Amino acid sequence: MISPWLAMLVLTTTPSVDVITLQNEFSGNVQQISADGIQLETDTDTQEIAWRDLLQLDFDRTARPPSAGAEVRLTDETTLKSSSLSIADSVLSCQLADSLTAKVPVKGVRSILFGELNETLTPQWQSILQSKPTTDLLVIQKGETLDYLEGIIGKMDETTIEFTLEGDEIPVPKDRVFALVYFQNIAPSKPPTILGYLQDTAGNQFTLAKVSWKPSTPDSLLSLETIAGMRVSVPLETVVRIRGSVEYLSDFEPLNVKVEHPVPLPYTQWEPQRDRHFYGGPLQIGETVYRKGLSLHSRTKIEYYLGGKYRKLLGFAGIDQAASDSLGNVRLVIRGDNRILLEAELLVSDPQPVELDLNLAKVQRLEILVDYGEGNDTGDHVCLGNLRLIK
Repeated sequence: MISPWLAMLVLTTTPSVDVITLQNEFSGNVQQISADGIQLETDTDTQEIAWRDLLQLDFDRTARPPSAGAEVRLTDETTLKSSSLSIADSVLSCQLADSLTAKVPVKGVRSILFGELNETLTPQWQSILQSKPTTDLLVIQKGETLDYLEGIIGKMDETTIEFTLEGDEIPVPKDRVFALVYFQNIAPSKPPTILGYLQDTAGNQFTLAKVSWKPSTPDSLLSLETIAGMRVSVPLETVVRIRGSVEYLSDFEPLNVKVEHPVPLPYTQWEPQRDRHFYGGPLQIGETVYRKGLSLHSRTKIEYYLGGKYRKLLGFAGIDQAASDSLGNVRLVIRGDNRILLEAELLVSDPQPVELDLNLAKVQRLEILVDYGEGNDTGDHVCLGNLRLIK
């Protein structure tokens, strides 16, 4: 007979994970997940990880090959693989893998893809999604060409989709529909706060607004709510990865880069560097080392397209430690859509970094200028450490 204490230990076994944060990497056992962050037990202590510091939390599991079914994409970038769909009373019901059922208001749905994409159809599908339609779209496939009808999507069951075309309600067989695209006419007054992203073994990805799990939770279910308003309970044993909402600017491809030098050079020594300084070592300001970021030399202007998707730009700026024995002195200017977000003088004599916390709401284009300061450009090696975008 198993003792009550042993039974409790069996029932409350917590999953082991590998963690990457802004500061370091380590392994541990998950003790709790909440809107405040993730609590882990390591070999030496208990770690509390805030969502803003989390890069990646990997469980020892592998995602299964994608299963057959429709792909549902919500307005918050949540992506679901559903074997069965229905719409009634302006609510979409999805049957997911592992016997999960999820419901979401239709206003939170971006698209439903029934057909299969290939090299010819994929660019056409992406073009339709990016076209910003002023009505709902019913997409049909004609050979290797996608076309669509404009109207209003109504109810849906296993066989039929109600579609209103020029005032007439038409029952359309579902097997003749390649995809549905919903018109989105409600823009949030401010960008929502995203905790992170959760991926499960079925390939679903959930954009997290709320999340909760404890070892004592019945059936070890992780409760979550997405930004688009979908609520679902996911078995923790099916979770493959949890990512923070942080994206690093150094992982983006710039739109434009312009590097000037007072004396023309026959080489590209001062081209922007990602995640290292100009001589190949780690980025560093004073005593602090940064695992991610940019190295920019005066005079450099670099531009990025953000598309209005981010709330904040966070990070640190200063003269890189590799140039600490030089005369480094620069003027740093950061603009969003030609509006100055930050203007600062960076001096090699000041080992304390300038902390960046810039409002990017609705910013489409971000421009970073490292301009000449006093004197020449000797040692003008600017480190932009842990430069990260928050949705």
